Amino acid sequence: MVYFTIYYIERCKGSNFTNFRFNRDPSTASKAEYYVQQIGITAALQSFFLMTTDEILYYIFSLVTIFTIILRYRHNDEKKLLSIGACLIIGSLFILMLFFASKSHTPERYINLNPNMMLTPPLVGFIIYKFSQSKKQMMTLLVIGLIIFSLFTTIFSLYQSPLIFRSNDQISTNEVISMNWLLSKKNTIFGTMDIMTPVFRYSDLIFGKNFSLERKDLYRDFNMPNHFGVSNETIPINKDRYMVITEYDVKSYTEVWKDIHKFEKEDFVKINYFKNVNKIYDSKEVNFYLIEIVG
Repeated sequence: MVYFTIYYIERCKGSNFTNFRFNRDPSTASKAEYYVQQIGITAALQSFFLMTTDEILYYIFSLVTIFTIILRYRHNDEKKLLSIGACLIIGSLFILMLFFASKSHTPERYINLNPNMMLTPPLVGFIIYKFSQSKKQMMTLLVIGLIIFSLFTTIFSLYQSPLIFRSNDQISTNEVISMNWLLSKKNTIFGTMDIMTPVFRYSDLIFGKNFSLERKDLYRDFNMPNHFGVSNETIPINKDRYMVITEYDVKSYTEVWKDIHKFEKEDFVKINYFKNVNKIYDSKEVNFYLIEIVG
């Protein structure tokens, strides 16, 4: 595993350095902050714990094993597990550093692709073994029960919810075709704005990262206010922009996160009648609007 990690870093060091220094995309921490701003702290924490219950349990059991070995056990065979524990701690701190410094992944990716989780089974197995050897049947059953429970919670991170607990942000063919139209036709003088569907995500997919880096008009630099921040039947903006609203946005705020009241169903209907809003594209799943400065 160590050799594989070194090989991977050597192969990717160029792109990783670019992600740290020259990529103008927001960092993973900034993306997480934007996510919290859009859905609220309560809904964000609910989504986080649904996705990470298994990781949290395995980390807790692993840390218990590490401290138990340090404090109580002196056998060499048991101390060998400390090297695994040290790798787990160092690797986790490295992932935490990437979360704040890197711009290559979304928060969900770091949860699903955390390689440190491969180090936890021996540590978790050790604590189960010790509990069973000490005749602590209740503790053994509790740990095994929590592990079985974690098998079910992984569904929330591996397979996105069908609009029940958290929105499914997987991309559809309709979205790709629609975004390709916008990226090909839009005036590059105008910026973009979105709720939860960043345009640069599709730009990276369709045309590649270099294309996105050269298109400053695709950068997400506008935080959508509640109910579009409507004032006098207009959407207040700092410059002319194309606004993207997808079915994902509508379903997210009218079904999954409806309790936070950031947007209502009526908001997505009324927007068609605002003074400075012009609908320029409608594919049923994706709508594009040209928002102009008033005055």
